[in-house]
Amino acid sequence: MARKDEEPKGRPTPPQKGERPGIEEAFRSSGEGPSAAAGFATAGVFVLIALAIGGVVWGAAQLDIPMFPVVLVVIAALFGAFTLLQRSVKD
Repeated sequence: MARKDEEPKGRPTPPQKGERPGIEEAFRSSGEGPSAAAGFATAGVFVLIALAIGGVVWGAAQLDIPMFPVVLVVIAALFGAFTLLQRSVKD
C-alpha cells in the first residue's frame, strides 16, 4: 500500500504549475499525433539535406578535392545549422 505522500506506480503525476510534462506523458496522451502533412514535410527536409550533402561530396570528387576536409566541413555545417535552428525555435 502506498503512503499518502507518494503516488502509486503506473500513474503519471500531473505536472505542477509552471512545469512542463515529460516525454512519458507526451507519449501517453490520448490526443492526435502529428498530421500526415507534417510527416511528409519532415521526410522532404531529410531528403533535401541528403541531396545537399551528396551534392557537396560529389562536387568535391569531381574537383579532385580530398574527402577528409570536405567531410569535416559538411559535419561542421550540419552542427552550425542545428545550432541556428535550436536558437531560432522558441519554447
